[in-house]
Amino acid sequence: MNDVLRVFSYLVAVLWLTGCASMISLKDVDGSGTVDRSLTQKQVKEAIEEGAEKVGWITKEGKDDKILASYWIRSHLVAVEITYSADSYDIQYKSSSRMKAFCSEADKQAARNIILTGQQTCPGYADPLYIHGNYGVWINELKQSIEYSLAFGS
Repeated sequence: MNDVLRVFSYLVAVLWLTGCASMISLKDVDGSGTVDRSLTQKQVKEAIEEGAEKVGWITKEGKDDKILASYWIRSHLVAVEITYSADSYDIQYKSSSRMKAFCSEADKQAARNIILTGQQTCPGYADPLYIHGNYGVWINELKQSIEYSLAFGS
C-alpha cells in the first residue's frame, strides 16, 4: 500500500509541476508588429480582422483605431485589444476566463490562480502576471495570421 501511495504522490507532484511549467508571462507574449508594405490605415484594419477571423478569433470594432478580439475554445475565453495604425499594430491582453492566471509571483509559487480563489480578475483589475501557456499559442497563431494577411491580403 505504501508503494501505491508513494507512486500516487509522485504522479500528483509531477502533474502539479507540469501545470506550473506551462505558465507564461504575459509581457513575453503580447506585443507589436509592423506593416512591411504600403497600406492605408483602413487596409491594415481589414487585414487584422481577416487574419484574426482565419484562426477563429471574433473581432469587434473598438474606439480610436482599436479592434477588440476574443477567442473561445472549450470553456476558455481570452480577449485582447489590437491597436493599429498604417504602419504597425499592437496586441494587448484585456481579459480571460478559466485560464489559470496568476496575479503575482507569490500566487504562482503558492499555486493560487484566480480560478481557485474565485476571482475572474486580479485585485485592482490589474492584468495577471502569468497565464496558462495556451494563451501564448493562441496569440502566436493570431500574430502569424495577421502578418500573413498584412503581407498577402487584398
